[in-house]
Amino acid sequence: MMTEPSSLQPGSILVFEPHTGGHHASYLASLLAHGPDDRPSSWVVAPSFPERHPELMSNAARRGISVVPLTPEEGAALTRSGRGRLAPARRALTEWGLLCRYATRLGASQAVTLYFDPLLQLCLPLRFSAPVPISGIYFRPTLHYPGFPDGPALGARERLRAARQTLALRAALGHPRLGVIFSLDPLAVPALQALGPQERVRPLPDPVEPLVSSAAEIEALRSRLQIAPERKIALMFGALTARKGLSETLRALGALRRAELSRLTLLVVGRVAPALYAEVERARRSLGARAPGSVVVQDEFVPEGEVQRYFELADVVLAPYQEHVGSSGIQIRAAAAGRPLIGPSYGLMGELTRRHRLGARVDSTSPQAILEALRAVLQGSSLGVSPAEQRRFAESHTGASFAEAFFRGLESVAHRGS
Repeated sequence: MMTEPSSLQPGSILVFEPHTGGHHASYLASLLAHGPDDRPSSWVVAPSFPERHPELMSNAARRGISVVPLTPEEGAALTRSGRGRLAPARRALTEWGLLCRYATRLGASQAVTLYFDPLLQLCLPLRFSAPVPISGIYFRPTLHYPGFPDGPALGARERLRAARQTLALRAALGHPRLGVIFSLDPLAVPALQALGPQERVRPLPDPVEPLVSSAAEIEALRSRLQIAPERKIALMFGALTARKGLSETLRALGALRRAELSRLTLLVVGRVAPALYAEVERARRSLGARAPGSVVVQDEFVPEGEVQRYFELADVVLAPYQEHVGSSGIQIRAAAAGRPLIGPSYGLMGELTRRHRLGARVDSTSPQAILEALRAVLQGSSLGVSPAEQRRFAESHTGASFAEAFFRGLESVAHRGS
């Protein structure tokens, strides 16, 4: 059910989530499942949120959380930001205006946005006024990437981006109404804290709460997908756009010998970008002609309760993302399932794979590098995985740890202002 806007109780938190895609619904679910019962809060969400997430709506109502959708006109104002170089700035300005308006209207004591990046780069550095302390989740810090000891050399564009971030964040950390920057990248926290008051920056674990499946459920999934039991399965999962490395992976598969191809199935699950449909279908036909069953595509939404089943079915998880910035739920799910990852050497994903021994780091722009990693899997290699490290990494990214860090950070803001 939807709650009509009204004033909130003293000390209440406004959670601002005008987005509908990505990980944001799972963040709200974690806050619901593991948050304190005695902390009044309100969610301001996208107009389509109640229809897209009815279970979250009913769970929020049971917990006494007020859920306030943006009006259709307010939602349209966000989408009118359009395209081009100025579009992110226009959207950030609109989001800031809505966030401040609802914080005032609902009488919140502080507000937190589940996607802080655009506001950190524009509104806070320029010292826009705010009625209450504003906190948020920071997805994509890169200012510390040049310091990764074992990553690829960064080009001029990446170094310039890191320098711009540093300047903007130094200014943002001086904003009198900044609450907490919750960094999903734990390795960025020391670099961020060096730019301003340390208490304004806290790490926040990206939450994944996989539901473990039975052996019978996993075998039933293999049977439904018609993948022979003797074949190894390489999984690509999620919203598969060009930057996720699907094209490079298909070219790597094309370079496998027929005998190798007959022992491997590329399982593509999720939403394939329309621009890649034709390429995927061509590869499926051509590789299937050489070795039937080489590519299996399930181009559809997978319910949350069934997602982890695919990772447990797989022998290896492919995430050769192109210049990916920030954390990855796929990386966490692979570790939770105890499966090796073939991922990029670049950025946070590469550094976490190295530190926690989660699999193989490759030049994700190179089909040859992906090919060599796949051949290693076919030859029985574990890709350097440490099961104990995998387990520790996955256990540090639970919904409970996310909610605990989130509410502890907001509590520090309340104490700072009292």
